[in-house]
Amino acid sequence: MLVAYTRFEAVPSPVLVQTAAATLGESSARLVLRSNYNLAATSGSQRHVVPPAAAEMLAETHGMFDVPLTDSRGHTRLDRAAYATIVARDEGALPEIAGTVQLVVPYLPDPLARGVTLSGLPGSGGKDMQIAFAGTWPAVGGFRLAVQEGKANRPPHWDAAARVLTVYLAKAEQVTIMASSYLSVADVGVMGMCKWLDDCRRSTPALLDMAVQGAHSMITPARAIRLVHAVQQPLLEPEYRDLSVFKVQKGDTFAVLDDLFPIDGKSTAKFEVVAEWDEPVDDLNKPKWEVRHGKARALEVIIEPVDEDVVLSPGADETGTGQPRVDKHEFGDTKHRRVMYGGVATTRFAEYFPQGTTPLTRPVTRPVTLSVPSSARPPAPVVQYVLPTFDWSTFEEHKQASGDGTYSRAVAGPRIISRRSGNGLRVYLDRPWFSSGDGELVGVVYSSAASVPESLKPLVTRWGADPIYKSGSVHTSPREEHFKNTAAHAHGLTLDEVTGPTFSVAAYKPDYDEERGLWYADIEIEAGTAYFPFVRLALARYQPAALPGCHLSRVVLADFAQLTATRTASVAFDTVDPHRVTVRVGGIRPRTQVLAREVRQMQGPGSGHTQEIGPLLADVLPVYEVALEEKEPSGSNFGWAPVLEAGPHGTSVPFLRMFEPNKKDPQGYAFSAKLALPEPALSRPYRLVIREYELFSSDDDQSGTGAGGAGKLAGRLVYADAIELR
Repeated sequence: MLVAYTRFEAVPSPVLVQTAAATLGESSARLVLRSNYNLAATSGSQRHVVPPAAAEMLAETHGMFDVPLTDSRGHTRLDRAAYATIVARDEGALPEIAGTVQLVVPYLPDPLARGVTLSGLPGSGGKDMQIAFAGTWPAVGGFRLAVQEGKANRPPHWDAAARVLTVYLAKAEQVTIMASSYLSVADVGVMGMCKWLDDCRRSTPALLDMAVQGAHSMITPARAIRLVHAVQQPLLEPEYRDLSVFKVQKGDTFAVLDDLFPIDGKSTAKFEVVAEWDEPVDDLNKPKWEVRHGKARALEVIIEPVDEDVVLSPGADETGTGQPRVDKHEFGDTKHRRVMYGGVATTRFAEYFPQGTTPLTRPVTRPVTLSVPSSARPPAPVVQYVLPTFDWSTFEEHKQASGDGTYSRAVAGPRIISRRSGNGLRVYLDRPWFSSGDGELVGVVYSSAASVPESLKPLVTRWGADPIYKSGSVHTSPREEHFKNTAAHAHGLTLDEVTGPTFSVAAYKPDYDEERGLWYADIEIEAGTAYFPFVRLALARYQPAALPGCHLSRVVLADFAQLTATRTASVAFDTVDPHRVTVRVGGIRPRTQVLAREVRQMQGPGSGHTQEIGPLLADVLPVYEVALEEKEPSGSNFGWAPVLEAGPHGTSVPFLRMFEPNKKDPQGYAFSAKLALPEPALSRPYRLVIREYELFSSDDDQSGTGAGGAGKLAGRLVYADAIELR
């Protein structure tokens, strides 16, 4: 009984040979194109595809060295001439790099490897492609597989004359194709595996067809070939769409980011959020505060190839694992910062490009600056002291030069105006500042309620009139419009000291005094029409950018301070007589209650001036003194000397005039008087020195005014200004 000999060895997959030296990231089974989002690929990548080798015994068993006998029974015998072929190809080996000339294998190829079946080719529509090997066994040649840049789903091209199969890849496309050897129909009967399937009645036309097509892994196993179109940088530039950042609860030291914006997942491996900020820091170990620059990789998001968006998640369960991902930027403290959020997207193909010399990322070109709020109340400020402040300004009206350069003349009369703005307090505070971060302000806490409960009075700013003056009144309660030169206002804020009531705050930007080594804030208040009113400030640190309930520190009460009055002095030049000027002082005109007998007498400043007084308690107005001075030739600011005029008994006395205030001035001036100067006003470097004295009762001469004795009055200088006549 004759038994048919069958083969159980699988037919190996085809062999790949490089046409050129492998580039970075390449191998014989990995073909790589390189380009960028804005540049085309400069060259393709190719491989020779040749039949697999077979052992001499396998080839002999398949009868590849047999020749037919001359008998009529179809018998064969071993061809003696085959020995030379076996010897020549026994040690034949493929070169590592074969160039682009068509390659004929130098070894004995597998007799059943009739060609190559390629499956999964891009642009093939899911259909397999078969390419037969060329030549007669054993001189069998393969073909070249070439990869080039092209549009997505472009069909592969077979050049039969050059025996080149060109496959096209779009940018960032990666494809794995399978390559296997295929059989002829007659070869199926030689394969023992096919006979077993037939004997077990498991064989079907479909299985036999798979064997012929090279698709049956038990008969013709396939090998994977990776085709990669690597792009140096991601195809899509990252750009935030609606980025927001917030802190969830008090005490959080991190900020949560939330956004969704498009990305190209095929070309992007990850997206990193990059944060930068400038942060004021008041380090007590250093002589003054400084601005420090901060920079951090806030977080990293891994991008999958199928992703079309970057999702910055505030806690959504996007993976379906039940463990939500929270994208947060950790700062390590609760401070407020202004943070510029940028970012970089990194290419998925970094392994195919040189590291360090080639940009592999695309940055966010339009970063977003956001406020990261403070999440804790700041500590209470440390108040050192409070001082009154003045703001001086000088300007001119209607001034015109005359022909000889010695006198200015205008139709309405030229005027020089000098204003001392009062109603200001300067609060000095200890270091450090910025405990709650950037933008921390000095807050004046107040309540606009008409009646403040006693329990809340230690927590709010209060003011009142000085009882020794008769003038206007203070406002019943502070309101927003009463606080000038503020940096911010806020209402409905809570304090740590009490639960329930809400408060308002007028906030001021602090400045640093390097000489004192202290912070200070200038606070301007319009408390009403009262003269020298008392103010007790309730002060706190105020952080505008904070979570609810974290804006204000605990309150610190400052000492009582008085607001000084605003005074506006003017000198008007007479349009006819150059010797004459009109001096005016505007502002609140207070009355002081004093003890009096019969006369009021001022000695020292205003010497010789008297006024009759009726009752024992009398209301008196301040007095004004105007002196004329001339600048000395030295030109120094201190080089002013009194102008002398003729005095009694042939003496010379300083030019000095004393005036009472206007009791009923229709234009509201506290004081107005006309002066005749010794020389034309603009002919010499003159200046007028104006002083205002407030009067009060004195029983001794400790004031230095010489006003001692019962019923005598002393003077206190409350305002002075010097106006140059120019």
